[in-house]
Amino acid sequence: MIRRSALHLAYLLGLLALARPAAPDEAWVRVRSAHFEVLSNDSAERARGMAARLEQFRRVMSAVLQRGPEAAEPPVVVLAFRNESSFAPFLPLYHGRPQEVDGFFQAGADRDYIAVDMDTARDDPYEVLYHEYAHVLLNRTLSAQPLWVAEGLAEVFSRWQAGAGEVRVGQPARDHLQLLRREKPLPLARLLQIDSTSPLYNEGEQRGIFYAQSWALAHWALFGRPSPGAADLQVFLAGVAAGADPARAFASAFGAELPAAERLLAAYLAGPLPVARFDAPGVDDAVVVSGDTLGAAEVEYRLGDLLLAGSRLAEARRHLQRAVALDARFAPAHEALGHAALRQGRWDEARRELRMALEADPNDAVALFRYADAIVRETSARNAILGEEREAEVVAALERAVALAPQLADACDLLARLRPEPSTERIAQVSTALARDPGRVDLGLTLAGLYLRRNDFASARAALLRARLLARDDTHRFLLDHYLARLDRITAGTLEVKGTLVGLECPSGGALRFVVAGPARPLRLEAPSANGVFLYGGDGRQVERTFTCGTQREAVRAWYRPAEGKAGTTDGTLISLVFEAR
Repeated sequence: MIRRSALHLAYLLGLLALARPAAPDEAWVRVRSAHFEVLSNDSAERARGMAARLEQFRRVMSAVLQRGPEAAEPPVVVLAFRNESSFAPFLPLYHGRPQEVDGFFQAGADRDYIAVDMDTARDDPYEVLYHEYAHVLLNRTLSAQPLWVAEGLAEVFSRWQAGAGEVRVGQPARDHLQLLRREKPLPLARLLQIDSTSPLYNEGEQRGIFYAQSWALAHWALFGRPSPGAADLQVFLAGVAAGADPARAFASAFGAELPAAERLLAAYLAGPLPVARFDAPGVDDAVVVSGDTLGAAEVEYRLGDLLLAGSRLAEARRHLQRAVALDARFAPAHEALGHAALRQGRWDEARRELRMALEADPNDAVALFRYADAIVRETSARNAILGEEREAEVVAALERAVALAPQLADACDLLARLRPEPSTERIAQVSTALARDPGRVDLGLTLAGLYLRRNDFASARAALLRARLLARDDTHRFLLDHYLARLDRITAGTLEVKGTLVGLECPSGGALRFVVAGPARPLRLEAPSANGVFLYGGDGRQVERTFTCGTQREAVRAWYRPAEGKAGTTDGTLISLVFEAR
């Protein structure tokens, strides 16, 4: 999200537009390129320019991030409003009040949205677009990002120049430099702690200094030091994602405690700033775009879907109802109305709208997911149990939705929770969805649960820590802290060994001793009985095994609690055993 300087009377005028549809003579155009779909009530020429510049910026970021070809995904939808008054009704809210922004990124059910006000006072009117799309790519490239990293890097990369097969990134930001010379900077200790729930980030006059300092610190971290900045930044992010204190992780990664870093940063900003150069063959190649005029139903649907993604249900419903009034068989609008009804517990309306969506388009992946979700939610709301036949119907709809749209995070999440096996496939599906939308804390929780089913405690803890860093509300943070504490209690004093099960000893009394040859000497791990240890296959499924005493030969991973004191007849108590795939 990128800030704006002020709101004025145009915002109040914009709010009035919510009560009525767009003016009949207001034409919207659509321009398509390989990776973007620009919808705008500005001119077609300007919309073509947006698509072309975004495609070029995508090439720039590919050179900077060294990203290879990506799996096919739906184009990012850009809603480009011609001025502040037409943009104002769609601004994101913070505590019920509109945020003062020039643009924002909003993840949708099946695709991402970028919404921008093109009537900006910035030197480069496309800078807002670059900033928001930088967030999309950075989220898919870097590990969990503290807010100063996310916003700082987006600001650094959104200032670039390209030509002759190369790109120059990190151009000085005049507005930030001027503000940093006028205003007292925030202490770095505070800057490192600011997150997306902070009032300083969401409102007030200090938002400008937050963006300016984030830009400056990210610029210094990348380009202002003799060591390779990108590598050090990765070290910092890995440390934070692993649960390290941000100040300590910063000092370890960048070689400077915070007071020293403040002095280094001030000296850095006082001199001429370096600009990084990257080879970017083809950065100036022509961009192929095509355009058409949007029908009124699709315009209303897109505006409604943007509001729905931002949880503004009442306003969203008005736009969506106008869409279906204009085109009764427009499936996406019926699906979105079904979604709104679901979120309000209007079960009959939800079923009706979703049936109409699927009748109009049986291959609408989002409608298939909403249909399955409606069954699960209504069953839960009525305190009923999802029977086998109904569950099979839900799972079939979800599997079809995921096959049609692998990026559909909600479908991947619900499918993994209802039918977690085969865990290898579910982990891959949820991980893919999480890579596309890393801010989804619920996906992080689901992924951690899938890893726990496989007794992969390290991966489960990493998933929880990453989700904790990105959590935007106190409820999610409390829940994640609770799960992390429980996981730490479960794994306290336990060790993991990967090796070969070479023998099984069967002493009298029914106990079993598993002999596992690992990197060091063989370990003798005792279980009270064959039923006293959790057994898993390589695919994560719990298995039953009939054991025969004597020589064995199977690749395994074992979790065990070491024996206390001096080694005796055993090296510890076996907790679980995973038989690796052969």
